[in-house]
Amino acid sequence: MDGRSTPMVPMAGAKRLSLILALVAMFTGISYVGPSFWVRRPLPEGQLSLVVIIESWGPVWPVLFFLATAVVAVSAISRRYVGYAHSVAAGVWGFYGTAVLMSAVYSEPPAPILTGGLALGATLIHLGMIRVWSDLGVK
Repeated sequence: MDGRSTPMVPMAGAKRLSLILALVAMFTGISYVGPSFWVRRPLPEGQLSLVVIIESWGPVWPVLFFLATAVVAVSAISRRYVGYAHSVAAGVWGFYGTAVLMSAVYSEPPAPILTGGLALGATLIHLGMIRVWSDLGVK
């Protein structure tokens, strides 16, 4: 071997990472389908968080995370519209992370911000994956 990788090796890595990100979104969606103690600590009496208010509209979080799972997985497997799929997933994670962080800021006492920070980190990873796929010549 002369040290050069074939074009399929980086593409396989990008595909694998996209599928792993889809799994993370799927497990997050599954967590929201389960009991509430899986995703939050009890709020003090009479206090609402932005995340809970959004949940009162219906199963928003599971639907969004399952949507992100589906579009990223299908696009990674088919190698079509991958940038758009990661944009959708970045939007979902960004919306979720912002809601968690805003809830933490306005709660009394302040709530932990770790989950919101991780969600915004996932947003940045998805945005980075758009560039990775683009560099591989996949749109």
